[in-house]
Amino acid sequence: ELAVVREYSTNAADAHVVVDKSINDIQVSLPTMEDLNFRIRDFGTGLTEVEIRDVYCVFGESTKRNSNKLNGVLGYGCKAGFAHADSFTVTSWNNGVKSVYQCVKGDSTKLHSSIRLCQEASTEPSGIEICVPVKQNSWYTFHREAIAFYRCWPIMPTINNLSPDDTAALTKFRETSATLKGNGWEVRPASDGAHGVAYM
Repeated sequence: ELAVVREYSTNAADAHVVVDKSINDIQVSLPTMEDLNFRIRDFGTGLTEVEIRDVYCVFGESTKRNSNKLNGVLGYGCKAGFAHADSFTVTSWNNGVKSVYQCVKGDSTKLHSSIRLCQEASTEPSGIEICVPVKQNSWYTFHREAIAFYRCWPIMPTINNLSPDDTAALTKFRETSATLKGNGWEVRPASDGAHGVAYM
């Protein structure tokens, strides 16, 4: 669950760095019992059909090796959906066209593949939405991992479907001053059962 949240969130953040948009504009929708999907929508440039096929289905393929400002480089993160599900959906808005793809996990006899489900003209902003189906017994874990992950971001994305208690805990953590801090690191006081938290 953490791999799914982390990898697609950092990909969305990278997309916003490239086009100089706020991280807060990224839309994260956590799963609920009524909608068992994890969704994350960025407003970057989107991807072409060739890029979807190569980036989401070829291990080691990356578009981010020419910049130190971006997180991705190894070409594995965008395949994180396969760690939780046998397939997931990628919707791309690129150059006025909306395209929806199903990425399907490979096995010992075949490689990962992407199937274009539909394509149509669109006036929506460019970008990518990832939708990973969530197992019923994992929806709560997605919430826990997302809270622990996003609470350390200097600027958080917009997170939908958080409970009031989770929102309060997240706010409390972010408003608590660090015990020690330096250039790019902090040590936080005890929180959520931990004796202390150091993060970069």
